[in-house]
Amino acid sequence: MIACKVYSRVTNYRRIAKYECLACWRNKSTVEPKTAKTYSHTILFPNTKFPSRPSQNECNIQKIIKDINNRSQVLQGNRVHYVPGWDCHGLPIELKALQKAKKMSNNNEPTDPVHTRQIARAFALETVQKQKEVFQSWGVMADWNEQYYLTLDKKTALAEAELEYDHQFKSKEVYVAFDMENLPTTVRNTAKGKRVAALIWTTTPWTLVANRAISYNSNMTYCLVRLSRRTELFLIAKDQICDLRDILKDDIAVISEFNGKELQEGTYRNKLIDESLPFLDAEHVTKGKGTGLVHTAPAHGPDDFLVAIRNNMKVECNVDELGCYTKMGPEYDGLFVLGEGQNRVIEALGESVVHEGIYVHSYPLDWRTKKPVIVRASYQWFIDTAALKDKALKALDGVQFLPPTIASQSRESFKSQLEKRPYWCISRQRAWGVPIPALYDGNNVIVDEYDIMDIWLDSGLSWQTLEGRKSRIYSEGLDQLTGWFQSSLLTSIALNGDSPYDKKLLEECQTEVVKIRHVMKYLLGVVGDLDEDDFNKKPMLNYFDQYIVDETNRFLNQLNGHYNNFRYNHAAQSILYFISNKVSALYCHCVKDRLYCSRKNSNERISAQLVIHTVMATLCKAIAPILPHLVEEAWQHHPLYNEPFHFTRNLLLLPPKCVDVSVMDAILNLKKDVYVLAKNVNLKKHELILNLTSELLPKFDELNQSNEGYDGVLCEILEVASVSLGEIRNSKNSWDISLVLSNKGQCPRCRKYNILDTSEMCLRCSSVVSSL
Repeated sequence: MIACKVYSRVTNYRRIAKYECLACWRNKSTVEPKTAKTYSHTILFPNTKFPSRPSQNECNIQKIIKDINNRSQVLQGNRVHYVPGWDCHGLPIELKALQKAKKMSNNNEPTDPVHTRQIARAFALETVQKQKEVFQSWGVMADWNEQYYLTLDKKTALAEAELEYDHQFKSKEVYVAFDMENLPTTVRNTAKGKRVAALIWTTTPWTLVANRAISYNSNMTYCLVRLSRRTELFLIAKDQICDLRDILKDDIAVISEFNGKELQEGTYRNKLIDESLPFLDAEHVTKGKGTGLVHTAPAHGPDDFLVAIRNNMKVECNVDELGCYTKMGPEYDGLFVLGEGQNRVIEALGESVVHEGIYVHSYPLDWRTKKPVIVRASYQWFIDTAALKDKALKALDGVQFLPPTIASQSRESFKSQLEKRPYWCISRQRAWGVPIPALYDGNNVIVDEYDIMDIWLDSGLSWQTLEGRKSRIYSEGLDQLTGWFQSSLLTSIALNGDSPYDKKLLEECQTEVVKIRHVMKYLLGVVGDLDEDDFNKKPMLNYFDQYIVDETNRFLNQLNGHYNNFRYNHAAQSILYFISNKVSALYCHCVKDRLYCSRKNSNERISAQLVIHTVMATLCKAIAPILPHLVEEAWQHHPLYNEPFHFTRNLLLLPPKCVDVSVMDAILNLKKDVYVLAKNVNLKKHELILNLTSELLPKFDELNQSNEGYDGVLCEILEVASVSLGEIRNSKNSWDISLVLSNKGQCPRCRKYNILDTSEMCLRCSSVVSSL
C-alpha cells in the first residue's frame, strides 16, 4: 500500500513537472536573442541498451548517470538533446526467439532463419516499449519520441572482447605416447631395437583426433628415457625431467641426449588416425610445462594453425558450430567434444595414455553464458587491428579517463588490450543481426553469405549518427574497455583516423535522501510567507547573511565543476557536506531566533528568509540532476513560483558579494574552543569574555554591535548571552577566552538572557508584542 502511494505521488509530480516536454523545450531552435550566445550544445554519447529483458541493474545505473549529466547541463543553460537507443541484435534476443519458436512448434525441427528474425524483431520491440515505460516513470529526461534501435550473438565465432577468463578452471590433462616410426639417428643407436614413443601433454584431449604433427624446439635438448613401470622408451625434453618425475610419480632414467634438430627426420603414428605424421620445428614450444613435445592440431589452436600454414599443411576442422564431431565416422559423429566426445577419445587411446589428471589453469569462457569455449578453425571475416594499433594508441593520449581514482589503471588496461589484439573477428554464424553483404562465385553459381556482423561492430559504429561531431564523453562500465570503448575507437580510427570521443567515464542512499527531504521541508516552511515585494525592499544583510550567500554561490560553482567533469561521487559528497555543515548546523541553527521571534516584516527576519530562499533555490539546482522528483515536489510548495522548477527561467536570488572568509573561519574555530571550555554548561546563560589580537579585534568588534535589542553577529553564531571584547598582548594565541554567568534576566518569550531591569520581556520582544 505504501509503495502504491509513493508511486502515485511520483507519477503526479512527473505530470505536474511536465517531464515529457522538458527535453523538447530545452532543444527548441528558437532562443531569445539576448541569451542565445550563452547556450552551448553538449553531446553525451550513450551505449545502447539490450532489450532482452525489462530491466537490468547495470544498464539502469548507466541510464541514471547519463540523466544526472544531462540535467546538470540543462540547469547550467546548455542545450541537451538526448535520444535513447536500444541494441536490438544478438544472441540474448535470438535465444528468446528460438525458445518461443520451439514452444510454437509441434516438433523439434530447426527454426527457419526468416521465422527466427520475425519473432526476434517482435520480441525486441515489445521489450523496448517496456523499458521505455520504466525509464519514463523514473523521469529520465530524453526525447522519447525519437528513440533509435541499433543492432545485438552462441554456437558462433566469438571475439576476444566477448571472452572472460576463469583463472581456476579445471581441465582434464593427459600424457599420451605416440609410437615412433622413423627414429633420429642418436635415438636409433641407443634404443637398441626397443619400442620408442614420443610423450606429449595436452589439456584438450578431444583435439587428439585432429592431431596432425608434433611440434618441437630445435634449440632445446631432448632425451631418450626409461620409466620403471612402462616397457617402451620415451622422448622428452631434458628440462622437463624433474617435473615429470613428480607428475608421473615414476623414476625416470636417461639413456641418451640429443639436439632438438635431429627430430626433423623423425615420424610417428597416432593410433586414432593411423597415419604417419611429422615432427615440426616451432618457436612456441618452450620449457616450463608439458614434455617439450607439443601435440599439434591445426584446426584447434592459433599456434598450431600458424605452424600448419608455414609447413603447407591442410587445415581441416571436423567439429561443427554446435561443438560436436562431424565427418569422423559413427564412433564419434554427433558427440559433444567437451563431454562424451572427450571421454570416447581417452577410452580409444587405451594404454597409450601414460597419465591422466586434473590441471588448474586460466581458460576462456563465454562472457554471457559463463561456459567454456572451444577453438576451431573456420572461415571468418576479420579486421586487421594490428594495422590500426599505433594510431589508436596515439589517439588515447588525448582522451581523459574518469574517475581520476582509477584513470591510470584504466588507461593502461585499455592500452594493454589494444597492444595484444592482432585481429578482430567481425563475422558470426547466427540469424538475428546485420547480414554481411557478400556473394561468392561457387563454380559459376552465385553463393550467398549467411553470416551476420559482430554486434560490437554494430554498436562500435554508432558514433556515425553524430554526423561528424564528437561526443564529449563516452559513459560505460570498466568491462567495456574490451567492448564498446574499444570497438568505437577502432572503427573511428579506421574510417576517420581519430577517436570518436573527447572524454570517457568509467563509475546506501535512503538515509541521505530522507535527510535532504527534511531539510527542504524546513526551508520551505521558513520562506512560506515570502513575496516578491520582500526582494524589492532590498534588506540590509549582515556579515553572517552575506557569508552564507557567498558560500552558496561558491558551492554551486564547485558542484558544476564536479558535474562537468563527471565526478558524481564528489558532487554527492559536496551536496551532503553543504547541507549538513553550512545550512543545517550553521545558518539555520543560528538564525532561528531571528525567524521565530523577530517582527514579521523586520529587516532581520526578511534578510534571513531571503538568504534561506537563495540557499533553497540553489539546492534545487544542485540536486535536480540526481533527485528531480524531490525537487519538483518541493517547488510546487514554493510561494513565489507556480511553474515546474525545470521550466523556471528567472530565479530571484540574492547576489553574492566578496566577503572576508578568514573572519568566519576564525569565528568557527573560536566556537570550537568555546564548546570545549563550556562542556555541559548552558552557553545561553553566560557572557563570553573574549580578548583578541590587535589584528582581529577591530573585525570582531564590528560584528559585536547590537541594534534595537537585536544581538550582534558574534552572539548569534557563538550562541552566548553576550560578548565582551578586549585586546590581548604578547601572546602566541589569537585569543584568550573565559565564561562568566550573565547578570541579566531571561526573557520569557525568546528565552534569551537579555533583560536589563525588571521588565517582563526584552526590548526586542516588547516591541514585537506591542505591534501585534
